Amino acid sequence: MKARKVSNYIRGRRVEYYVRELLKKKFDLVLRTAGSHSPFDLVAIDFKSREIWFIQVKANRKAIKKKELEQLKSLELAFRDLTIKGVELSVKLIFKEHGMYKVFSPFQLVGKS
Repeated sequence: MKARKVSNYIRGRRVEYYVRELLKKKFDLVLRTAGSHSPFDLVAIDFKSREIWFIQVKANRKAIKKKELEQLKSLELAFRDLTIKGVELSVKLIFKEHGMYKVFSPFQLVGKS
């Protein structure tokens, strides 16, 4: 019997589930925005520190497109200007690098802008 090829969607979903489980150790609530067609895959909320992360998950750094990165940078700038009773809103990118998942601000990535 021939092995079935795993689609990009399935592969991406697996990475999102894995990262979601990692984030649950730090955050009170982690939501997956499946099917939303938004720029974010996950939203993580920590009630005590009053932090909300809007997260785009990628399997690796090369997977992010220039247009997508520019959109995330714009959203990060908009969130910096938005204050909701002391709640810190931020955009994060998470992807695997050297065998570990790492968190980045869109402005930490160079070469794509």
